[in-house]
Amino acid sequence: MDFVRAIGIYGDTTGVQVSLILTDGKKLTDTTSLYLPYPRDMHQRLMRLKNGENTDNNFVRALDYEISDWFVQVSRILIERTKQFPTIVGLYGQSVPLNNTICQFGSSRVLTSELGIPVVYDFHKTDALAGGNGCFLHAPYYRAVTDRAVDLGYIKSQSAIAIINVSDVSRITVLANDCDPIMFDAGPGLALVDEFTQIAFQSDDLYGDIASKGDVRGNLLVQLEREFYRIPMPTNVCDLKNFLSYVRLLDRSQPIDCVATLTTFIVLLIERSLASYANVTLAILAGRGVKNSFLKTLLSSSFRLTTPSSIFWDDQFEMPEQAALNAVRRLHSLAISYPTTTGASLVCGRIKRAKPQVEDA
Repeated sequence: MDFVRAIGIYGDTTGVQVSLILTDGKKLTDTTSLYLPYPRDMHQRLMRLKNGENTDNNFVRALDYEISDWFVQVSRILIERTKQFPTIVGLYGQSVPLNNTICQFGSSRVLTSELGIPVVYDFHKTDALAGGNGCFLHAPYYRAVTDRAVDLGYIKSQSAIAIINVSDVSRITVLANDCDPIMFDAGPGLALVDEFTQIAFQSDDLYGDIASKGDVRGNLLVQLEREFYRIPMPTNVCDLKNFLSYVRLLDRSQPIDCVATLTTFIVLLIERSLASYANVTLAILAGRGVKNSFLKTLLSSSFRLTTPSSIFWDDQFEMPEQAALNAVRRLHSLAISYPTTTGASLVCGRIKRAKPQVEDA
């Protein structure tokens, strides 16, 4: 298949990430990315909306249009810097909680009209409508990242590779030769630690400094395991009430030990989730967990571990690069969802085409 240049757009609450890549939907080459924060007034209004302070229809429409226009402006800056014009746009947009649902800001109509090229959007929505979980669309991108690392000699070809993304939730992707990718949540990520450290220390433990000073309490670890298997940890991880049953088990008189034990608990669930994948010979740690030295040391005792920076992967721009690659996969009718990832087998996304304005289902 032909290689084409594609641009991917993703809003991360504070600003917009835009990546320009060269890809055939399978290989990932020649990546350039840019981040620009939202203007202060736009960010303040976005936060008001996220906090439920103003859901007036006119306010929502106006902000959606302004964010769409910001997407256009940042895309044009990147195009001008690289002197490379894309043939398609992958739009992940800006997620906004609105009226008890998640809306995506960023208008495909505005982008198509202003940039004059087709826009692929609604990736997650079309997967969910087809019966998928609407979340695990990372697998083709992860395979492209690992294939590039092999091609460049940063890693040797492996029978199977696991990508362990430890952020709020611990999410695992298993990539094996000649098999569909496998993707699943292993359990809680660092949001569990964050909830406790905010209470005990009014800070987080991003780098694992607190955990490294504590001792792992075996009796507490057993209690956490029992609680997890009795009532599985929710994955909507940003609300303290989701963690009350876990926090209740902790001895506040030994907060440093609690942090060490919570971090160990996260690693234990990851190890157990991967125990049935004996052919995994290499693990790539991604997400916020890369910065946590205590967590990284624990994982290194069970896996041959590497990190994104060691394989020439800037995972800070994972989402826009992923959007761009998935847009080309949609263009080439290549699957993005798999029964072993989202639960559906699907070429995700809708295409808004320019001149004339038509839309593909």
